[in-house]
Amino acid sequence: VRREQIIECVVKGSKWGTKLTPAQQEQRKKRVQNIQREMLQKIHIINPNFNQELKEQLERSRR
Repeated sequence: VRREQIIECVVKGSKWGTKLTPAQQEQRKKRVQNIQREMLQKIHIINPNFNQELKEQLERSRR
């Protein structure tokens, strides 16, 4: 680890103690939504019948 990175980390402080600003919260929310959208697209590319198969598996597990 470079010295500059250590200094940046110490100056920035703990992530747990700091609260996000509304702009940062909105940015994080958009990033999470983009990740979710990408994952759903990848699932449908791999298996277009994913939702139907998932419903069938859930119905089988209830019995």
